[in-house]
Amino acid sequence: MKNKMKNKTIMTKKNLLTIMLVIVGVNIYAQNNEKLQLEKLTQKFKDSIENFEDNSSFNSLLSLKTLIRTKDFEASKTFYTQILNLEIIEEYDDGNGSKGIIMRFGPIGSNAFFEISEISDNHSYYQEQFSKNLENDKIDIQLRTDNIEFWAMRLKEKWNARGPILRPWGSQYLYLRDPDGLQIIIYQEKSK
Repeated sequence: MKNKMKNKTIMTKKNLLTIMLVIVGVNIYAQNNEKLQLEKLTQKFKDSIENFEDNSSFNSLLSLKTLIRTKDFEASKTFYTQILNLEIIEEYDDGNGSKGIIMRFGPIGSNAFFEISEISDNHSYYQEQFSKNLENDKIDIQLRTDNIEFWAMRLKEKWNARGPILRPWGSQYLYLRDPDGLQIIIYQEKSK
């Protein structure tokens, strides 16, 4: 059904472009009375439609999943599922030293996912940095909420957090770190 809808959308765009071509073409032909010019314009328009369809696959990116390799999988799992209350939608263990969970941000239907993984030192993909804390804030995870006060109270009882802090652009930020030292920011946008 999704493909039918996509094809219908493309066909609708094609029809609209064709109508525009006919209007532009008739005007040019009527003004110049040159059939060759109309044929060139028609070919150029067909090429641009074809190019549009070829580039439409760029819109096929459907979701976002962020992966963090953890040094202490169980501590990270507790943090993300019990402190931040993310829902586990998949859990895996390959039996060779790689295990993890995939969690969803937001309600069912949301296309934002977060994965934590532990890779032991006997696994072929293991890197020494996987067993260390993050050493800088080059990367952070920012989570938007519509109730910063709820999160401030929740975290006050369960986890070390700083804030809420009013930022110059009007948003309020809570700053905390996961068990690996990754900075997590929970923020509420400025009220409109």
